[in-house]
Amino acid sequence: MMLFSRSSAPLCRRLVSQHQQASSPRRRLSSLTIPFNPATSTKSQIASLITDALTASPPPAHHNAAVLLASPSLAPWLQDEAFLASLLTPLRPTSNLSLLAAAVDAIPHLTPAGTYTTTPGLSLLHGPRATLWTFPPTPTPDQQAASLEFHLPPLPSDPLARPLRVTLPAALTVFANGRPHTVLTSRWDTSSSTTSPHRLVDVAATSHAVIRPGPAASSRIVLPLVPLTPARRVVAGLGNILRQVEVDGRATPASKELEEAIPRLLAGRGGERRVVGVWAVVYPARAGPAAASGDVEGVLARGGHVRKVLSGGGGWGAKQGLLSLDPQTRYAAAGEEDVESFIRSFHGEEAGGGVVAPGSWVQFMVEEVEVGGTDGLRPSMILGTHVAVESDGSSADAGTKVEVLENIFGASSSQGIYVATEAVGQAGDGEIVTKIDAARSYVGSISGPVE
Repeated sequence: MMLFSRSSAPLCRRLVSQHQQASSPRRRLSSLTIPFNPATSTKSQIASLITDALTASPPPAHHNAAVLLASPSLAPWLQDEAFLASLLTPLRPTSNLSLLAAAVDAIPHLTPAGTYTTTPGLSLLHGPRATLWTFPPTPTPDQQAASLEFHLPPLPSDPLARPLRVTLPAALTVFANGRPHTVLTSRWDTSSSTTSPHRLVDVAATSHAVIRPGPAASSRIVLPLVPLTPARRVVAGLGNILRQVEVDGRATPASKELEEAIPRLLAGRGGERRVVGVWAVVYPARAGPAAASGDVEGVLARGGHVRKVLSGGGGWGAKQGLLSLDPQTRYAAAGEEDVESFIRSFHGEEAGGGVVAPGSWVQFMVEEVEVGGTDGLRPSMILGTHVAVESDGSSADAGTKVEVLENIFGASSSQGIYVATEAVGQAGDGEIVTKIDAARSYVGSISGPVE
């Protein structure tokens, strides 16, 4: 990774690691991310940094499209023609350039130690228009919840090697620019070498776009969850309501073990005073308890799913120990899923995203207190969750140093992300359909060579 650093000094220093100096040939720049504090950085400063980075590593001439993502407070920048023109100046394709600009809740960032965090800022990706982004064949109503859909390579643990679809909700921007959400497209004339690009087609708003980042080797799902209870077979449940699990051969209220484990967990964490988030990892019946190895990614690849525990516990009689799990696995389709899930569970079915059908297995997990690095893995694309308290732009060096991080692109959502792939009809392996909303969780992909 290469850093371009600009402080209050007028000149930008280019910092190159010894490893990069020795490596040859140098990989072309296909994306960049700039984490910065909007309160202390200006448009001209940020535009200059992006221009310097793109000029130092000119994109291929056939890269005639770009995707620009911004945190919510920067949404007005996405409508500023002069600012956008300055960013697009180094991109001089042989044809006109198409731009997709969208506001997301935050920009993901990996620290030097490989720890995932989120920050305000910008993230830019460029490539061939024919493959970089498209729109669904059926237009979506503008009033529908806006989202971006990313197509990524398969998980290494998926025996069927099925590509992933990751849906990320767009940010709410009504208090930044008056729009409920900001997902805009435009086309630019970049043919002149002496004048700045100018917009040929006025900005068009949309509510859904499909982004295909290009060649990549594989994807990885990072979920920093640790087991709180053993895996238990589901005895009784309907829809998204878990009623009973089997403990030592006996039907037991679903919340009983949680009610005993949470106090021990809090005591072991120094008596921390906060509500502990709990997630249920649901395993298909065919997986059995052996699947509870802590490898959540492997479980997802074989048809499992992760559900946040929304409420429950206590009670008496028929309502004793009930737990309500999040029924949503597809963005903006929660209502339909509730009914479908109820019908499947009523008939004892699991296929198609059933929540807690009897016979399946469930294991409760909680967030790790301290999340380590990525064991040397440096994804080129990151799509993850965002918790506002984690990145308020007030870090010690915010405003004094702005970094341009090369060959990394991504977005984060406070609503979580939705991961799916298509079933292929082979017995023993279900489709991947799950919502991921635990803090510091993300899907990352490792890109192949830029073409």
